[in-house]
Amino acid sequence: WFEGMEQYNNRSEDNLWTILGLLEKQIPFFNLLHDPYGNCDPWTEDGQAWLKEKRKPLALHWHQLVGLIKMVKNAFCGIPVLLMDEVGLGKTIQVTALIAVLSFYCELNAMHNHFPSKIGRSLLLKFLLHWRSN
Repeated sequence: WFEGMEQYNNRSEDNLWTILGLLEKQIPFFNLLHDPYGNCDPWTEDGQAWLKEKRKPLALHWHQLVGLIKMVKNAFCGIPVLLMDEVGLGKTIQVTALIAVLSFYCELNAMHNHFPSKIGRSLLLKFLLHWRSN
């Protein structure tokens, strides 16, 4: 039994963002800040003030970035994904990030006819071959 992360053990977070082609080090379409306690409504004036004072950047942890890379690779290759870990380690944000990243890739490809990342360029051919064979 393997974790599925072994090949990334020596990679830094910066390197993982580069693999995804997200040099701003944020997930496309995500808010930049969040309230980790769920106490404020960011759509109100009070909520905006709270975020300015007590803001916390919304960022993925290293293991979540690696999981996102694995899910993107599997999506391009048509391989199913099963996320298995303990409660509270961030599976929901990983899946949401996957949808956002794939949407970003599709949007960028439609506008510029290319993918932004090493992962997208290397897997596009595999995806097309897999798609054509099915």
